[in-house]
Amino acid sequence: MRERKFSEEQRICIVREMKGGAEVVGLCRRLGLGRSMLYRWLARYGGMKPEEQQRVAVLELENRQLRQMLGEATLDNKMLRAVLAKKW
Repeated sequence: MRERKFSEEQRICIVREMKGGAEVVGLCRRLGLGRSMLYRWLARYGGMKPEEQQRVAVLELENRQLRQMLGEATLDNKMLRAVLAKKW
């Protein structure tokens, strides 16, 4: 999985900056992001309270960890099935 350039906290700060009246084009240039990404972040984090934003960040982290665990379990399962399928 690709490493993320901005943490959840940084994204929230950027959204606050946008809501505070910062120019979107200037933010895009300064941060090296596309406008669509900033507007996606605004849609995701813009209407939330700080506690809700923190909760979302925790849940997203947990979701990533669970997906990784599922992938590892799937690989283990395939390997075990292959071993069982071999004739001894």
